[in-house]
Amino acid sequence: MEFVNAFVLGRVPLVKTFWIYGVLFRFLFLLPLFFMYFAGYNETITDAQRVPIVLYGYAVFGYAVITYVAIWRSADNYTGPIVWSRLAKVAVGISVALEILSEFVKFL
Repeated sequence: MEFVNAFVLGRVPLVKTFWIYGVLFRFLFLLPLFFMYFAGYNETITDAQRVPIVLYGYAVFGYAVITYVAIWRSADNYTGPIVWSRLAKVAVGISVALEILSEFVKFL
């Protein structure tokens, strides 16, 4: 639990927070959803089978929110060249904007 606290408060180094937890782990968590989507599971499953997939998607989204906060705070605490801190924040901003946009597109 101490690591999670340090992670959310931005005490984990920016490079580790961004690349390992923000890119690598997020990619690994999203991989099953991509495979199911591209394999056509969306058309062949029942509503009861869809529930765990939707819950998993919400868990991945929750992980993303926590990771975005951690990256932002880690960038605030970063003592290296300012460009990396700012680029990390720009990446978080773009990611959040794309997530919000993807939710709106579903309703069009």
